[in-house]
Amino acid sequence: MYKYIQSNVWFGGKLHEKLIPFIKNEQPDFVALQEVIMPRAVSPYTAHPALDFLHNLKQATGLMHSVFVPETGFSDKTHYDNENLVDMGVAILSKFPIKSYSYINYIHEYQTFVWETMDRWDIMPKGLLTAHINTPNKPLYVATTHGVWGTDDKDNADRDIMIDCLLKETRGKTPLLLSGDLNIDQQSQGIGRLEEQLVNVFKGKLKTSFNMRHKSGGTFDQSVVDFIFATKDIKIIKAYSTNEDVSDHLPLLLEFEL
Repeated sequence: MYKYIQSNVWFGGKLHEKLIPFIKNEQPDFVALQEVIMPRAVSPYTAHPALDFLHNLKQATGLMHSVFVPETGFSDKTHYDNENLVDMGVAILSKFPIKSYSYINYIHEYQTFVWETMDRWDIMPKGLLTAHINTPNKPLYVATTHGVWGTDDKDNADRDIMIDCLLKETRGKTPLLLSGDLNIDQQSQGIGRLEEQLVNVFKGKLKTSFNMRHKSGGTFDQSVVDFIFATKDIKIIKAYSTNEDVSDHLPLLLEFEL
């Protein structure tokens, strides 16, 4: 049996001092992450633990096989008091060797921004990272994405392009797990299209996928935007979430067999 954790780590791991021990204690075999931040250079970022998040997580968990893909770069004096560039992207950690990986953008290619003057979050580059992993049983595809951002969690033209890409890139790959913060609600047509091809592991299980300690207003308490999808040949043993205060999104956990 294997364990999988899906987590949007919240801007590089704002609650890293809680999130890293949580993931370590769960002893997962695979971890899929969004909003991971990496420095362009070692110095002067060592004073900012969020920028060492991925390294520290690997050391704590022993999941030394990993891939990180930067999706956007930005300078950010507000958070890190430094104008040098950092990268934000998606990552996959694995207990087992990663045979190969690929990444495809949905619409916009990698570009850099100044965080303090950002006013077009919808054009931030997003895409799909897929890793082919050699497990003791058989090769497994693990795919993760941070979905197209918008002012709501509804279907729109850009998200239609994202769903088209997800369907195309996961078709024929098996066994496969796809997870991420898709930024689109579980009741959307886009998620319905994904459910025609993949099993929505948490369908009907969650009222929200947000940690309401850090959200207010709007419909956050009724919105599910974080998902794990699986091909039908994966045997689901247990799928659950937890209200641990480790991010502004709730972590999703899956126990399964190949």
